[in-house]
Amino acid sequence: LGHPFCFNEFVGLPWLFKLANFLLDLILPPVCLVCRKRGEFLCGKCKSKVEINNAFFCAECGARLPDNRKICHPDSYILGAAGFYKNDVLREMIAGLKYRGFKVAAPILAEILREYIRRTDFDLTGSTIVPIPLYSSRERKRGFNQARMIAEELIKKIPGAALADLLIRTRDTKSQTEFKDQEKRLMNITNCFALANPNLMTSDVIKSRRFIILDDVFTSGATMSEAVKTLKGTGARRVAGLTVV
Repeated sequence: LGHPFCFNEFVGLPWLFKLANFLLDLILPPVCLVCRKRGEFLCGKCKSKVEINNAFFCAECGARLPDNRKICHPDSYILGAAGFYKNDVLREMIAGLKYRGFKVAAPILAEILREYIRRTDFDLTGSTIVPIPLYSSRERKRGFNQARMIAEELIKKIPGAALADLLIRTRDTKSQTEFKDQEKRLMNITNCFALANPNLMTSDVIKSRRFIILDDVFTSGATMSEAVKTLKGTGARRVAGLTVV
C-alpha cells in the first residue's frame, strides 16, 4: 500500500519510488490511520469496529431494498452505502484521505466497498464507475480527487468494470457541510454538473450500460442526486449511487 508520506508521484521511475517507499517503511513503519498503533494502516482492532451494511437503500426515503430493487419510490435511484458516517473508524479513514492526504486509505476504503458489494450480492461486472468530480481549482489545491482514487482501486477486482470521468463540476460550490438547511444545500449544488463530453452519451452502447456514481460521503443526498439527474438527463437508463458512508 505504501506509507502515508510515500513517494508516488515520480512517474517513469517505478523502481526508484518502490525502493524509496521500502526504505521509508523501514525508518517509519506503518501506523494505523485511526488509533496510530504501529504495524498496519488499519489495525485489526479498528477494522473490527467497521460495521458493513448488507443492503442497498432508496435514495429518497432511506428504506432498505430487498434484492436491490426499488419498491417504494420508482422515480428515485438505488443507493449503496457501505457503512454509516457515525462509525468513527470510517469517518477517520475518510478524513485522513480527504484532508490529510493519506492516500493509503484509498485501497482500504475500496476493499470495504468490495466487501459491502459482496454482502449485498450486487453484481458490478461490466459497470462504468463515475466518480463525483471536484471543481478544477479545488482538485489542484488538494492534489487529487478522493472519489476517483477510491474508484481506481475499486475497479481493479471487478471484471469488466471501467472508470469514466463523464462528469465535470462547472462551478466551485461550497462544502455541503456549511449548510444545515436542506433547501440551501439544494440551491448550492443545483446545476453544478455537466457532461465532460456530451457526444459520448449519444451511443446506444453507452445508454445500455450501468453507471455507478461513486462518492466518499452521502449526507443530505443533494450532490449525488444532482449527479444522477445530470447523467439520466442524457438518456442513461441504469444509474445507481455508491458511497463509503
